[in-house]
Amino acid sequence: SSNGLGIDFSHTEGSGASSSILDDYEEGAWTPEIKGTSTAGDYSSKTRVGKYTKVGRLVTCFFIFDGNSGTGSGNFELQGLPFNVESGTGGIAVLQYNSGLDIPTGFNTPILYLTPGGATAQTRCTSDGTASHQPIPYPTTATFVRATFSYTTTA
Repeated sequence: SSNGLGIDFSHTEGSGASSSILDDYEEGAWTPEIKGTSTAGDYSSKTRVGKYTKVGRLVTCFFIFDGNSGTGSGNFELQGLPFNVESGTGGIAVLQYNSGLDIPTGFNTPILYLTPGGATAQTRCTSDGTASHQPIPYPTTATFVRATFSYTTTA
């Protein structure tokens, strides 16, 4: 039922539920930024699309970034998430790319590591057969990346 204050799910509430009212739903756009960790840099031309849906504390994001001639340095970081990632949590998502990423030898599967307490995601790649990871260098050539991911926030 709805009484103007949200949707009441108390009739199906589990024993550990702290709230049974859904009173927070939001859809919107955000601007994904590809930056370097040593020098932020920018791209000479770029197309950026970012969309999100927030239901309660759960945020689901989608982004596409298509850019040419990056001027940053250091490691590749995604900035500008629509809400801070909840401290003590984080998250991981697979990062799809068509070009521009320099994956270190012996590593594969580029991922986003959502930074707890911040509005950023570090890029990493996993190793072949071990539990280690390596940061992905800032891409200075034409770059196309995209991902869909979810995380919790306190906002």
